[in-house]
Amino acid sequence: MRPVLFLLAALAFPSSALAVPYFDQAWAEQLVAAEYPAYFAWIQEVRERNPDRYEPLLIQGRMMALNQQQWPELVEAWENHFFAMDHYRGLVGVWTSGPDAQTDALRTELISAAEDIHLATIELFDARLYLNEAQAEQLRFKIADHELNFDVYALDTVERTVGPITD
Repeated sequence: MRPVLFLLAALAFPSSALAVPYFDQAWAEQLVAAEYPAYFAWIQEVRERNPDRYEPLLIQGRMMALNQQQWPELVEAWENHFFAMDHYRGLVGVWTSGPDAQTDALRTELISAAEDIHLATIELFDARLYLNEAQAEQLRFKIADHELNFDVYALDTVERTVGPITD
């Protein structure tokens, strides 16, 4: 009977009414703009050139804003990487502005900025590795707990399903 009622309800509402949005884009944009104004300005530029990249970059910014308290090292490494890339992009803009700007001094600055990008990338990878190792350790503890308490968890599952065992 329930499947029939669900089917009738599903047919009564348009499919868009039943859809659950992946995320609230307007809210995410406000959050990212408030927390990371330079990053938000940059992804607006990306949106104009390559609209397909915009949403993943916005989601990345939203995730960093939401996890500032939980993963401060990761967020700091992510910000450092962004600012290193932003500095390099600025120097490339100067280089491409014309032949007069293409000096050896600017080339040296570009090399230094590129090194900063790669150092920031290593820092970001280290932060992500630390986070992944911590999550893996938590999973190892959960596995060990379930291995040790296998029978207790099984009884608990049955009791939640059919009620407590009475003697």
